[in-house]
Amino acid sequence: MRHGTVQMDSTQMGSQNGGVQGLITSMIGFTNAVTVFGIQQVQNAFDLVTDSRSVIDRFRNTLDSLSSTLSNQVDDSKRSALDSINRGSAEVVDRSFDMMGGAMSATGMRPGSGESMVASEVLVGRKK
Repeated sequence: MRHGTVQMDSTQMGSQNGGVQGLITSMIGFTNAVTVFGIQQVQNAFDLVTDSRSVIDRFRNTLDSLSSTLSNQVDDSKRSALDSINRGSAEVVDRSFDMMGGAMSATGMRPGSGESMVASEVLVGRKK
């Protein structure tokens, strides 16, 4: 059994030990990273009130980075399925925003105008 302090950064958590011990250490490191990331996102939610565009861009970049890292671990045999799912999802988002944009312009609403609409109001094209 080893004694003493082990110093490593968050990217090295499981690389010091092999086998089950390394796996457990990696799982703990992953859990810790997700926890701190979650705390950061709660803080970002409060920042959203003052600097929404910056917060959205930072969060989007973080998600893109995580997605890229995970995607690089997908087997080649499953990569085409992942790419297809991503393309389909992007199409759904694009079409949804196109539809919302049309509903907003039909009611005279403009994104960022300070007036809020709930999703049901956007879909039926009216503001109560």
